[in-house]
Amino acid sequence: MQVETISSPDSQRVWQWGFYGLLVAYGSVILLTFSQYGITSDELTHAIYGEKLIQWYVSFFSDRSLFGLQNTWLYGGVFDSFVYLASQILPLDPFDARHLCNALVGFLGVVAAYRLGTLLGGFRAGFLAALFLVLTPRYYGHAFNNPKDIPFAVGYIWSLYYLIGGVCRLPNLSWTWIWKTGLAIGLTMGVRANGGVLMVYWVLFYGVRYIQLEGWARVSDWGRQLGLRAILTGGIAYTMMLIFWPWAQVHPLTGMWQGVRTFAQFPEVHFTFFEGRYVGSDVIPWYYVPKWLLLTLPEFVFVGWGALLWGRGGMGDRSRLQRLLLGFGAIFPIGYAVGFGTPLYDGIRHLLFVVPPLVVLSAVGVDDGLRRLLSWPRQVFGVGLIGLLAGVVVWDMVVLHPNAYVYFNRVFAGGVAQASVRYDTDYWDNSVKQGVRWIEAHFDRHPSGRAFSIGAFYQNLKYMVDEDRFTAEFIPEKADFYLSTTGFDQHTRVPGEVVHVIEAAGASLLYIFRPDDAYRDDPFFARSPYMHLRWGDLCHEAGEWEAAHAAYQKAIELVAEDRKGFPIEPGAIYARLGELHLKRGHYEQAFGYYERVMERDPTNGAVYNNIGTYFFEQEDTEKALKWIRKALEVDPNFFEAYLNLGSVYEAIGNREAALAALEAASRIRSGHMELQYALGLTYLRLGRYGQAVQAFDRVLKMDPGHAAALQNREQASSFLKDLNR
Repeated sequence: MQVETISSPDSQRVWQWGFYGLLVAYGSVILLTFSQYGITSDELTHAIYGEKLIQWYVSFFSDRSLFGLQNTWLYGGVFDSFVYLASQILPLDPFDARHLCNALVGFLGVVAAYRLGTLLGGFRAGFLAALFLVLTPRYYGHAFNNPKDIPFAVGYIWSLYYLIGGVCRLPNLSWTWIWKTGLAIGLTMGVRANGGVLMVYWVLFYGVRYIQLEGWARVSDWGRQLGLRAILTGGIAYTMMLIFWPWAQVHPLTGMWQGVRTFAQFPEVHFTFFEGRYVGSDVIPWYYVPKWLLLTLPEFVFVGWGALLWGRGGMGDRSRLQRLLLGFGAIFPIGYAVGFGTPLYDGIRHLLFVVPPLVVLSAVGVDDGLRRLLSWPRQVFGVGLIGLLAGVVVWDMVVLHPNAYVYFNRVFAGGVAQASVRYDTDYWDNSVKQGVRWIEAHFDRHPSGRAFSIGAFYQNLKYMVDEDRFTAEFIPEKADFYLSTTGFDQHTRVPGEVVHVIEAAGASLLYIFRPDDAYRDDPFFARSPYMHLRWGDLCHEAGEWEAAHAAYQKAIELVAEDRKGFPIEPGAIYARLGELHLKRGHYEQAFGYYERVMERDPTNGAVYNNIGTYFFEQEDTEKALKWIRKALEVDPNFFEAYLNLGSVYEAIGNREAALAALEAASRIRSGHMELQYALGLTYLRLGRYGQAVQAFDRVLKMDPGHAAALQNREQASSFLKDLNR
């Protein structure tokens, strides 16, 4: 049966106006609620990166301080640079301004979904695609304060739109469309380097279409056309990426590949609460991604996929190809992650970009299904089913607000409350702001007249507290109130009286405590390895050795009993015990604990470096050298160990060896201010004044107010002038 694919003009206008109404509603919600979202864990890092990016451009590429940041320089700066500028211009709190910009980028993703849905199924399919994406809580929630994954997801869906739209236009692909496609891909790459896969899609999509149109007989003709267009599109995309990515500007041939490789083999291990256990990002099960999608996509998405498969017949070759290409764009990254064991954590966050194309496919499927339900009662049933499922999701989003990103569906996950027992919820600390606002609404000033203090281990707290009425405290035991999310059971870390709990659809996200050591024996805290580990650290700092030792031993005992896979390895506690005994001069016991650490991880150079650092502090340079060298034997790229080695050699007067160690550190991490300052001093003492000036210049580019660097630079410059006379 041939299925109708073109709607009447009146019907088209209805769905177009419906889409405009949806945009007005969605935009209004954004404007009314963007200030209610918390500062996520990564936002400060990206805010600093944005500022450094602007300094890079304003200084005409001479201020290299952005390369001294942790790893953000491996991301493109499209979003971070523009959002930083917006945060300086808009009359808003800087983070609220960031959230508004973030949400507006998410808004553009909804527009792309409409365009793509309309391309594949008509105006009704476009409206449904936009509506479904707005009602996808994980996308909606992340859109307000995710500076990494939302911009990339939006760039990805726009790029797919232009790629698939271009397939429709072959073989007469206009230069305007090529330019737009290159721009979309380039901006996506300018957020994250692995957007380069979109150029692979370009060659694949257009190659398949050329074969479909021309066949293999004219392969040389269409091959030339394809090659020319690919080079032009790729050139535009690469140029756009270079404009917004300083690392690629400095390394135009290798920078992109380094970014892709680093994040594909992410070296840092992060833990995710998955299936009731904490699982490291390096050992996630193969089904990690599919299961997160199964649990967190709304039910109507699955109905749409079923309808798409049911209605797969009755369409032209071009339409079928377009849908297959969109399906490929959605499924290929999932298959790659599953097949190659890509390190992932924080739920589905790193593959959030596959959600919009998956949702668009679902909307096209629903549209197909409604076309095939020819009788009025069947269409009423179909519309009613989708309306009911969408209505349930709307209710959930209202209840969850502003924590929609913790959403779990009801059919496969059992809802948020049930899923929270086995899966991560507020892994990005969004609810901390709600906790702060609750305290501000219920308390004014301390009875003594001083301001109440609000404590947390979360450093972004200071940007959320009303400083006229409250103070931020980062040693929670000293605070009047203490906030903690439930991730990693950290709400059991500091004992105290529970004042309030921030919940979302029955799931506890954040606890507000009055810290009180009297609660240490409460079972809520007493059975927590975190509480004993924290108590051990406090006693350690206070020099209460026996109490610290007992607390660490209790933490190890509880970790052994823990069934959640406690994310801090016992080795980390053994290292603390080793340090404890080392400070007391109990070398045999200290090394015994360190041996346990090395049994678990023979490449843990940090232990040897710690021992070497301790002996250096004790002015035993011979032993310090021995242990720091051992750290470098097991980890030849241990940056801090090279820094320490340089300090030890400098202390014993072996400046050539000190310089060799510092230069080795520079090859690992050149943009480190402390390292460049140490290099400058060493060059100065060795009489290598020109190199000293260069090193101090690098320090001053990172910190123009560095008085010691300025003074030593002037001295080195003066010596250099005397030498050249």
